[in-house]
Amino acid sequence: MLAIETQHLSHRFARDVYALENINLAVPRGSIYGFLGPNGAGKTTTLRLLLGLLPTQTGTIHVLGESMTRNRAGILDRIGSSIETPSLYGHLTAVENLRFWQKIYRCEPRRIPEVLEIVGLGDTGKKLAGAFSLGMRQRLAIAITLLHDPPLLILDEPTNGLDPHGIIEIRDLLLRLNRDHGTTILLSSHLLSEIERITTHLGIIHRGKLLFQGDVSELNTLKGQQSVAMRTNRVGDAQAIARRLNLETIAEDRALNLKNCADAQTAAFLRELALAHIDVYEVRRERLDLETVFLDLVGAQA
Repeated sequence: MLAIETQHLSHRFARDVYALENINLAVPRGSIYGFLGPNGAGKTTTLRLLLGLLPTQTGTIHVLGESMTRNRAGILDRIGSSIETPSLYGHLTAVENLRFWQKIYRCEPRRIPEVLEIVGLGDTGKKLAGAFSLGMRQRLAIAITLLHDPPLLILDEPTNGLDPHGIIEIRDLLLRLNRDHGTTILLSSHLLSEIERITTHLGIIHRGKLLFQGDVSELNTLKGQQSVAMRTNRVGDAQAIARRLNLETIAEDRALNLKNCADAQTAAFLRELALAHIDVYEVRRERLDLETVFLDLVGAQA
C-alpha cells in the first residue's frame, strides 16, 4: 500500500512556466523515501502541495489512502511535517516549546517526555532552545512533528546546514523512527551521500520532472552498470577491436574506458588484445555510485 500517491501532479507559478510537471509520486507505507534533487528542482513545491500549503492546480493527491482535496484536515492530523526553517521559540526550553505545540495538537501531555527521549533531548532541562546547536534544534523540530504520534513524517532538508556529527544524529534518529515505530518518512535532500545511506526508496527530480523512482535495489541495477578502465600502448587498435565486439568506448591518451561492460565481455576483449599482441598495463573495474547516476540523469535533461 502507498502512504503517498500523486497522479499527473503539475504546478505553475507563472504562465507556461512549470515548477512541477506530471509528477507521479508513489511512497510505500513503512518506507524511508528520499526525494532527491538540486536546489530549485521542485522538491519543496511538491512537499507544500502534499501538505495543502499550495492549492492543487492539476492532478490528484492521496495521502494515507485519502484524497487531500476532500479531507485535508483529517489527513494533516496524521502527518508530522517540517518544511524549511523549524518553527521554534528560542526563549523557551524544549519542554516549553513542546507544551505550546501539545495544546495545538490536543495530544496527551505525557507525549512531551516521550518524544524528547526519542530524539535524545530528554536531559536538556532549563536550557533555552536559542542556545541549542543546529543539530539539537533540528531534533527538537522533529520532536514537535512526533507529538501527535503520526504514521507519516514529511521533512524538508532535515540535515541542511548540519556538521557531520549532526548529520549522523539525524540519520540515526530517522532510522530508529522507521525501524522501531514503523513511521513512514518522506524526506527531501540534495545531499546524495546521506540519501544513499538511509533510504529504502528514492525519487530523483530535476526541473520539475521526476527522472527516476523506485526502491534502492532498482537504483542499484543502474549503479550495477559498470565500466572498465585500462591503460594500453595501442589505444587506437584496442578501440577498433572493442568496436568490432560492439563495446562502447571512450579513448583518451593511453587510456581506454569501456562503458557498461560485463565480466564476460571484458574477458573476451582482453583475449582479443592478447591475440593482437597489444600490451595492457592496467585494468580496473569502476562501479557507478549514486552521484554518478544522479549526474547522468540530470545531465541528460540539460
